[in-house]
Amino acid sequence: MERDIELNYQQSETDLDIRVANGDLKLGSGLANRIIISLFTWAAPADGDEIPVGVKNGGYWGDDVVSRDSETPGTFGSRIWEINGKITDETLANIESYARESLDWLSNESSVLEFSVSATRPAISQIDLTITLTMANGEIQSLIYADILNWGK
Repeated sequence: MERDIELNYQQSETDLDIRVANGDLKLGSGLANRIIISLFTWAAPADGDEIPVGVKNGGYWGDDVVSRDSETPGTFGSRIWEINGKITDETLANIESYARESLDWLSNESSVLEFSVSATRPAISQIDLTITLTMANGEIQSLIYADILNWGK
């Protein structure tokens, strides 16, 4: 069902925009939008996380609402924003872990059977993130986000 305004990922600009078709806002299923928002909204840092120098603590204002409306404090978004410095194998592993953590809700999504996350380094200072979804109907979808450490910069 198409019910959400579709976000347009522009790989060449590592940016997002609202998609327009024939002069109207284009609608989409919302799953890709929810994945983008989960990955690229700053989650609050976990206890003991090192925050990059010159960066305020992250965190999504909506977490306060979730915490008030629930017995268990919630968090939204990912901690990918915490990644800074030299890119190593550990950096890639941390990005994959943070992405999986932010997409854990996919495990309860009836239209998705399973998902996987892969961070790769196609260039010396670039990390790409691929989310592969196995849909309930057997279809495989890959969502690729290029140069994720430079989004919005």
